[in-house]
Amino acid sequence: MDSVARRERAICVLAEPENEGACVVLTRASGWRRSHTVIQPQRTVRVAIDVDDETLLARMKPKTRYNIRLAERRGVDVRLGSRADLAVFYDLLRETSERDGFGIHRIEYFRDILDTFGEDAALILAEKDREPAAGALVVRFGAEAVYLYGASAARHQRHMASYLVQFAAMRWARDRGCRFYDLWGIPPTDEPPDDVPDDQLNVRQGLWGVYRFKAGFGGEMYSYPGVYERVYSRPLVWLWRRLRPMEG
Repeated sequence: MDSVARRERAICVLAEPENEGACVVLTRASGWRRSHTVIQPQRTVRVAIDVDDETLLARMKPKTRYNIRLAERRGVDVRLGSRADLAVFYDLLRETSERDGFGIHRIEYFRDILDTFGEDAALILAEKDREPAAGALVVRFGAEAVYLYGASAARHQRHMASYLVQFAAMRWARDRGCRFYDLWGIPPTDEPPDDVPDDQLNVRQGLWGVYRFKAGFGGEMYSYPGVYERVYSRPLVWLWRRLRPMEG
């Protein structure tokens, strides 16, 4: 890892272990320390997908199950996209970011994900009347698949395409030997803060907009233990932390 970090001129490597056992390994390794920098959400929903379709659906909340079947009845088509479909997905993502008020990476970032993971990455795309309706970018590592990014078209939201996309992504992951599907990112608590009005819980605000959506798929809440870092240039890391609040 050190040789790769030097080759890429990294100033710091951040590691977010999956469990406490991995934390113990890092704390015993030379040069690693606990970090206060948080990059990814520290809480998530993990769905056990090593079951048949009927069992998977039965474990979901009734509303989620209904929405999946509604999308099917309304003729939403789901397919596995190719690298050439990245522009379609990115257009959906850009529309979603403008609608819900969050920033996104440049398209090259997503192209790098597809190139890095190869056959272990999937663009799942849903179409209604041959128009893009929703999509998701999912990657697989070992026995787990992770839902990284999702997007939808406002004009087709009533057809519940995003629900069918997630169901298709879980089946894709299961077919590749995965046992778990990580919906990646929910709020740190089960209850919204008092300053979030009820009528705002369905927009993207502190992950509360996606909480109800993700919780409906019948998974278990899982908290990650924290972040660890290995610093290669203390002055540049200090500068990065000073500048980071100004990003975006």
